[in-house]
Amino acid sequence: VGSEMCIRDSDTIKRIIPEVKPLFAEAGITLNGTEEKNHFRLTPIGMFKPAWLSMLDYATVESTDNIPWGKVVVINLKGYLDFYPDFIARGLNAVGVECVTREFTLAELETLRKSSTEMRATNIARVITGRVLDEFARKINAIVNETGADTVLMPAVVGLFDEEPVKLLRQRLERPLYFVSTMPMSLGGMRSQMRLRGYFQRLGGTYLLGDSVLNGVLKGDRLSSVSTVNLGDMPLQADNFILATGSFFSHGLEATPDSIYEPVFGLDVQAPHDRTQWYDMDMYKNQKYMRFGVVTDENFAVSKDGNVIKNLHAVGSIIGGHDAMKEESGAGVAILTAIKV
Repeated sequence: VGSEMCIRDSDTIKRIIPEVKPLFAEAGITLNGTEEKNHFRLTPIGMFKPAWLSMLDYATVESTDNIPWGKVVVINLKGYLDFYPDFIARGLNAVGVECVTREFTLAELETLRKSSTEMRATNIARVITGRVLDEFARKINAIVNETGADTVLMPAVVGLFDEEPVKLLRQRLERPLYFVSTMPMSLGGMRSQMRLRGYFQRLGGTYLLGDSVLNGVLKGDRLSSVSTVNLGDMPLQADNFILATGSFFSHGLEATPDSIYEPVFGLDVQAPHDRTQWYDMDMYKNQKYMRFGVVTDENFAVSKDGNVIKNLHAVGSIIGGHDAMKEESGAGVAILTAIKV
């Protein structure tokens, strides 16, 4: 994490990193990867992207120079529009992998196929369970035998609520199966969100879906309570608060023609007053505004009017000091700063 509002020493990062996979495992999310080096994950458009951690069922390789998949068959479901087999095949061909494409359907999916708005990963995953999973496996095995493929790639449309259907499907197949993420909302993202929220609630947390914090009451150097849209005149009190509102895209930061500000508490923001210093006219160069965020101390406590608020800590992209777009570091920053706090 960059700049002066960051985890300052690599020893802290080295201590935190080994905690990530066990934390996700407790929530029922199995992650592959090691802190020693990146692996490469196959993207929805057939490119390999460096990654530190990937979900159990996603297609990854240690190196793009030697992909150990042999002949690959990319299988799609008829009528499913959020997956692009030709892009996948073209990308694999470019790195020397022999690849063919096929598609099939199941009677249980015919109702979904009547509307492209219903033929979504989450809806498909709800169908592919129990005996349907067995038929799904039989269809894939038939394609494997017809094509002589060594590896199967499919869109991630199995295992909405947990990993068990993925494991069962793999056990029933004659060849290794790996999934490729689809365009958002991806099934893996939905599963992670539900598992993490469920884990939070099992630990005693309350999740107010669809509510938004409007403001807070400060008493000296501490935040006493916050008010939300839905709770109205019933404030939420706590000993400690965590600010995880994100950056501009999720409105954790707002911009006017002449200022950058944090809209909930009016916190101090690290950003130049001169608008011309916010950006580069060349759209493809690094954009300085991507690194803007609230001012924090070494423990990520935020400040207002130069005074530290001791029990309000920031995590994730609201902190700033990094360029998640160019560095592809957004998830890592979010996870590591959250564990640190």
